[in-house]
Amino acid sequence: MQFSTVSLTVTDGKTWINADIVLRAEAALDSGGGFLVGDDDEHHRSWTQYMPPWYQQAECSGIDEDVFFGNKDLSVRPSLTLTELKKAQTYCAHCPVYRECLTHALTTPEEYGVWGGTSRNMRLKLLKAVDSGLILLTDVIEELCKIQERIKSRG
Repeated sequence: MQFSTVSLTVTDGKTWINADIVLRAEAALDSGGGFLVGDDDEHHRSWTQYMPPWYQQAECSGIDEDVFFGNKDLSVRPSLTLTELKKAQTYCAHCPVYRECLTHALTTPEEYGVWGGTSRNMRLKLLKAVDSGLILLTDVIEELCKIQERIKSRG
């Protein structure tokens, strides 16, 4: 295992966006070492421990995170192709906690991945319309939930 020293304060206010970094830092601090670089860390816990409670009921719970977050190499853009985005959205279309996920994504806001059937760019456009006063956030959520219900009812 490789270590490099990083000064990092771990707080209870962490979100899952940076959970992988926080988990590695916590494991390093727990072991008395520096920041872990390798993937072979036995202390490395899952980022899902930082997910909201409703996540356990989500259609995506237990599905490989690459389906929703794409390529882990941040230099690759887009991280999800249109085909990959549509594949992720098929899980969202039938998800029992779609509303909770979408609300979370638009109010946190989540910067990465597919949440509530929306990509980062979709969320940015929706939030821009909300910020400019064109539509209320509650109306955005309601309309997208109606669309999800119609998709779900088709089977």
